[in-house]
Amino acid sequence: MKPSFFHLLILAVLMVTPQPLFPKDLTKEFNDPRRKVILDAIHRDTYEKSQLDVVLTLRTLNVEDGWAWFVAGARSKDGKSNYEDIVALLHYEKGKWELQVLPCTDDPDEPECFDGKLYNRTLFRMYPKMPRGIIPR
Repeated sequence: MKPSFFHLLILAVLMVTPQPLFPKDLTKEFNDPRRKVILDAIHRDTYEKSQLDVVLTLRTLNVEDGWAWFVAGARSKDGKSNYEDIVALLHYEKGKWELQVLPCTDDPDEPECFDGKLYNRTLFRMYPKMPRGIIPR
C-alpha cells in the first residue's frame, strides 16, 4: 500500500516538531537515560544538603523542554527511617540537570505552601519559561 500525501505530511510534521505537545512522564520509563540522570542529580543534592544516602520511591517524574518535575518518597537504605517526600523542580543547563527549587511543603511560616494553586503561580512567576504541563494538577 502506497502512503498517501496526507500520511507523508503528518510524518514530516512529526519529524520536525522539536518538543512533544505534552510532558513526557518518565515515572515508569526505567530505560530512559534522562530518568537515571535526574535521579542521580536528586541523590547528589540530597546527600550534599543532608549527608543522607537515601532510597527514593519515585512517584512522579514529568519532563518537558529541559524542565523536570520530580516527586519521590525517601527512606534510609536499611528501611528503618522514613523521611519527608522530596519534591523538586529541575532544569537542564550547561549539559546537566540542576535543581532549581525544592517546593515548600506544609510549612506554617509560608502560608502559600497550604495553597497549591497559589504556590504554582509563584513558581510560574519565578520560572516563566517552565512548561506549565509538567506540574500535575
